[in-house]
Amino acid sequence: GESVTLEASGGDNYQWSPATSLPDPTQPSITFVPPGSEIYTVNISENVCHHDTSINVTVRINPLPVISAQTSNDINCTVPFAKLQATGGKNYTWSPTSGLSDAAIANPVATPDTTTTYQVTGRNEFGCTSSASVIVYVNKSGVPRFVVPNAFTPNNDGRNDCFGIQQWGNADIKQFSVYNRWGKLIFQATDPSQCWDGTWRGKPQDGGGYIYIIKATTLCGDIMRKGMLMLIR
Repeated sequence: GESVTLEASGGDNYQWSPATSLPDPTQPSITFVPPGSEIYTVNISENVCHHDTSINVTVRINPLPVISAQTSNDINCTVPFAKLQATGGKNYTWSPTSGLSDAAIANPVATPDTTTTYQVTGRNEFGCTSSASVIVYVNKSGVPRFVVPNAFTPNNDGRNDCFGIQQWGNADIKQFSVYNRWGKLIFQATDPSQCWDGTWRGKPQDGGGYIYIIKATTLCGDIMRKGMLMLIR
């Protein structure tokens, strides 16, 4: 769908062929939208010495990517997030960006408050782009779960390294606090994407029991969770 410019120089007369899709095949410079890959030939002549020559130029049309998008599920009180998945390109850009964990990857996590249509634009290895869209429906059905893990292992192995509530979706956090066994506040946050990594003031805390309190307003109403968390080292 993009235009291309054929350009020749050095003569007085020009004749491009095939001329079917060219606006004026006698011009040295021609900008047009090629219908497909083609070898164009220009015949160039000059009027003084009557020299002429022919030069071939290849125009190659690279294909558009075939982009598809899908969602793992709809969002409700039981499942407060959805995983999106795009295929067919090398890199992607999602919009709108609100409610997405990362708008520049193939499989972001979506936590919108209302039913939202997400559009993804994919780019292939030739730099060509095309788009697809997917609807994430949001409703208040289902039984609220909003579970909290009872233990975590901050050993940087990529599994259970942080205690948090990212799986709660787009919750409005009123309180997210962690206390040690002596009642000292060692972590607090109001952003559901934040989590406790088992440190306080940059120092790793000992393994054992810690108290957490979480108060939040969600799609399904006010939620409160409190209990004992085990830090395992």
